[in-house]
Amino acid sequence: MVKKQEIFLLIICLLSSAAVVLFNIFSSPAVYDRVKIEMKEQTTTVSVAESEITKTSVNGQEPILSGEKININKAGKEELLTIKYIGEKKAEAIIKYRKENGDFNSIDEIKEVPGIGEKIYQKIKGNIEV
Repeated sequence: MVKKQEIFLLIICLLSSAAVVLFNIFSSPAVYDRVKIEMKEQTTTVSVAESEITKTSVNGQEPILSGEKININKAGKEELLTIKYIGEKKAEAIIKYRKENGDFNSIDEIKEVPGIGEKIYQKIKGNIEV
């Protein structure tokens, strides 16, 4: 007849053996490198995805994707309002300047619009185009 102690020792031996086998499998360099590479790829993918889909919502208007540019020669008031740092008064001033002076020849010409100086220009230049 098998004693309880012998069964207990047998179970401990089996569990110990299984633990050693699992340790060896998961600590092998090939498995570790594969997991590391997969984690690196996921991290890179997430980082790129976050930068690609970052949105800016301003004045309750439809947000634009970062990297998307607004043509300041064609944009109406609503579209200009989607540019961060451009409020209602600045959007109206841009349209008024455009009506009085014609299309902008370059994006830095927007600094001629009343209320838009060098500081605002530096903040919005990546979001506008002509």
